[in-house]
Amino acid sequence: MTYFDEMFKTFSPGWRTWYQPGMTLHGAYEAVQQIPIKRGAERWDGRTGKSFFELRLREVFEDFEIAHDDAYSELFMSEWRFERNFLLWHDPELREELLWQLFSFPGTSQSSFAALEPAYDARRYDGRWSETLVELDAEGLIDRDRLLDEMLAALGRGFTQHRNKWFTKHFADFNPTKEEVTARQRLLFTALSSGVPSNASFAIKQLKRVSTLDDDAFVTAAPHAFGASKAAGIDALKMLDRVASRREDLHGQVADAAVHALYHDADAVVRDAATLLRKLDRDDLVAANAGSLSPVMAAELLGDTAAADAGGVELPALDYTPPEAEPVVPFTDDTALFRTRELFANVDPVGVELLVAWLAQTGPRAVDILAPAIPDMNNGSGFAMKTLVRCLPLEALSVLEFGASYEGVGFDIDWIKPAERVLSGHLPPRTMLSTPTDTFGRVDTAEFHRRLATYSDPRDIDPVDYRLALTRLTEFGPAEADQASVPVIAQARKYEPRHYTTVEPQVLGGHTFRRTTDGWDAFDTEEGFWIRAPRNPSRWDNPDLPARVAMLAPSCMDFYTYAWLETMVDSQYAAEYHSEYAVEVLSWHPGEWTFHTAAFLGLALHVPDQGTRSRAAELVATRLAHSIPAATAAEAWAQFDEIKFGRWATGLTDAATLNPTYVRDLLTHLLPRLDHKARDVAKLIELYRNVRLETGAPELDAALREWLEGLSGKSKAAQAAAALLKEA
Repeated sequence: MTYFDEMFKTFSPGWRTWYQPGMTLHGAYEAVQQIPIKRGAERWDGRTGKSFFELRLREVFEDFEIAHDDAYSELFMSEWRFERNFLLWHDPELREELLWQLFSFPGTSQSSFAALEPAYDARRYDGRWSETLVELDAEGLIDRDRLLDEMLAALGRGFTQHRNKWFTKHFADFNPTKEEVTARQRLLFTALSSGVPSNASFAIKQLKRVSTLDDDAFVTAAPHAFGASKAAGIDALKMLDRVASRREDLHGQVADAAVHALYHDADAVVRDAATLLRKLDRDDLVAANAGSLSPVMAAELLGDTAAADAGGVELPALDYTPPEAEPVVPFTDDTALFRTRELFANVDPVGVELLVAWLAQTGPRAVDILAPAIPDMNNGSGFAMKTLVRCLPLEALSVLEFGASYEGVGFDIDWIKPAERVLSGHLPPRTMLSTPTDTFGRVDTAEFHRRLATYSDPRDIDPVDYRLALTRLTEFGPAEADQASVPVIAQARKYEPRHYTTVEPQVLGGHTFRRTTDGWDAFDTEEGFWIRAPRNPSRWDNPDLPARVAMLAPSCMDFYTYAWLETMVDSQYAAEYHSEYAVEVLSWHPGEWTFHTAAFLGLALHVPDQGTRSRAAELVATRLAHSIPAATAAEAWAQFDEIKFGRWATGLTDAATLNPTYVRDLLTHLLPRLDHKARDVAKLIELYRNVRLETGAPELDAALREWLEGLSGKSKAAQAAAALLKEA
């Protein structure tokens, strides 16, 4: 019984109504003709629609002509596993000829070997290709030599790293012998030289198995191994050492290849490279490349003089000068046209708020004033406000998005609705309560009360505008907290906007926050002004929500990061998927940075996504360094549990390239707060050693020295601590 016959037993009876055990390809064609098929559908699963299965049967039995192009490969690749495997087991031409083009198919996010692997989602099991290929090989139905060739050749075809990893992961599924690997060295050298780190690591692992290494080709390709993992770099140096021991004529080429290892991030690789170069009597190459060495490795390999040269002069302590808020200048009839045009070129969240405030005060006249900048506003319709905001390049900040959901009822950004209604003539001109009075987006409390007094009838106050103003007040006392429950707010709750608003007095996912006289606090009473945490920004229908939250409350950096902080601490999923958007907001947010902002960046520097960590590292080195003292940031970071310090070390290494002094000061205060036995704490100590030497080797802080002296034994952390104490 074949694998396909065994697989049929796992399917529920009647799920594939066309199939009968022992059915031939022609029998399947005849059976399919008897099933009503809804033409025009995208897929066919035995009940409705079309699929590759139906097209292939027509191609075989009806002389149906179709190009075997990428579109054909995409259909073949993504066909349901049962139909696909039936064809592979019963259609020799498909199996022996057309199958191979899938190995050079660029693929899509939905259709590729990698995309259809089940990973962690059991619902995608129906697309697994790896098991199908293994069983075809086991039953001798496909050319094994070509299969192994195609698996390796795919690594040199420029696929993304994600898709490359499918081939490197599943190559071992076919249990290639040492002889089979040896015969494919050329393809492995191509994979090694592809520029993809995972390919290089895979190639080195396989080349270690060969019975007879092609020394000349390996020495030529070896430098590419030093852009891969630490293990791959160490293995490549060992292989170069063995080549040098048996091929004296290649000593020069081996030395040239080993020099590339001096640029590796891992000290162990650099150390082994220096050892090999000295074995080849090429110490001069280590000295000539001293500039590529970290200060610690320079001291170890070349002595204290080289370390001093690598570090340069001692840098002074960082000048902590946080930015200060400046008063804003309101729009006027005379300046509105010019300033609106400025917003086209340089989007400023506070500037957009000032524009909205002017629109609310000006009314329909604004259409005529701004017409030269936005001609479409002369259409005289009630959509003038929509036209104006759509013309502003706010998409650069992912702040506002209008689509088919707009039916003339207003914006899904409810803060803008009063201005829209005034502009359209549905409301009289009014003063917006929440318009910022400084560049941090805050509202002066005295100015807020002056604006509030312009409303003779409390029922005219827009509830969203009112609540938003309360979040922005420079001073928030009991009087303002009491106003959060005045009758106008209670009455307005009957008219809650249909669209999402970021300021609602309700709990969302267990994260509702209260502004008190002492700042933001988690949900604990029913008193005070409540604001709910942002909703999941990774949802397909609301990808820009973090920017919307920040746009609505630009002064609320403290709340913004506090809300995300609470969500990320409780959920690794939230930490991974929410931080990307939140870090983007921090890059342009005009508000004041706080303890919670620093804490948030600590978590953002820990998420799995390398791109997010890199952006967070840049913010640590630039914005955080000039807004929050290093000691405060260290206190914020030290509160977290279950942190992978290796990720922090990687991110802070990036930050140190921009601001080594701040990273040094941050680690000075952070390390004494960490557990001696924590995993990868040695990496943070090693990083501190480097930035300390790079910034002039200042004297060790007393608390840090005491913490280092508490490390004992033969652990990596203890060895790093001992080396640091010796240097100091």
